[in-house]
Amino acid sequence: MAQPVDQEMEAVAKDLFREAVMAFDEKNYARCRARALAAYKQQQHPRIAGLLGSCQSYLGQNQEAATNLRIYLDSEVSKEDSADFVEKYEARLQVVKSQVGALTVRRTPASATVTVDGRDVPGDEAPVFVS
Repeated sequence: MAQPVDQEMEAVAKDLFREAVMAFDEKNYARCRARALAAYKQQQHPRIAGLLGSCQSYLGQNQEAATNLRIYLDSEVSKEDSADFVEKYEARLQVVKSQVGALTVRRTPASATVTVDGRDVPGDEAPVFVS
């Protein structure tokens, strides 16, 4: 019974993602961010995170941009995309990383909860970007 809801959420996410891409192409980064964020809430897909991060980078939201670009670049999905496409996101990440700090968190014990800037830090050793 849950499958139609999942399909509906995926369809909504795809529509929102298309709108975000169009807004990005028009250099309307605020609209791009709003549409990509709405799409990501529907479906947490790495390509949506990458687009969201790219929009955020142009809006000066560097901490969020770095996190979302890293989600895309660390994903298996990025290995399926063209090298030129991936390089653009890598270049955006380098720009925003120059504007933020990065922490690597190692938990002891591994079940410990770590919060930075009011957000839970994931369990792996991926960088946590801070401003």
